[in-house]
Amino acid sequence: MIIRSKFSWNILAPIYHFLAATVFFFVLAAAYATNPEYRCFPVVTLAAFIAMIASILFWLPLRKKAVTIVITDNEIVTRSFLGIGSARRYPLSAFTGFVYFNDRYKDDKFERLYILINDKKIIGISGFYHKNYNQLKQILSQTIPDLGLTTYSRTDELLETFL
Repeated sequence: MIIRSKFSWNILAPIYHFLAATVFFFVLAAAYATNPEYRCFPVVTLAAFIAMIASILFWLPLRKKAVTIVITDNEIVTRSFLGIGSARRYPLSAFTGFVYFNDRYKDDKFERLYILINDKKIIGISGFYHKNYNQLKQILSQTIPDLGLTTYSRTDELLETFL
């Protein structure tokens, strides 16, 4: 049995954020280059800040959440960055369980799941990014212990994103 994750159209959200911030950055850069009145430190600082935020909004979700997952009879293979990153293989016996929690993006409510090894979050699967999330969760619950619903902390999520 081989189950592959499938992305939903929501995967375009980080790409949209990156493109919007990039366009805004170039508009500020053009204003800075063409108009001497805008040649000041705050404009440059704002443009650099926007570029930094754009890269964070684009790369971190692609690295941590936009992963492809292949579940076989004896292992899980993941690839980050929409499936073009390097493959990481984990034997199913290495996992100690999985936890899930309810999350939301704008008005959409969805579930997110983390597969754990010794209480460390190794693989994340999201109902927002994966259209076959329920099928993946059902297969995982047959092979890995379900540790149940957990509480969501945005602070913990931010810390884990950068570490």
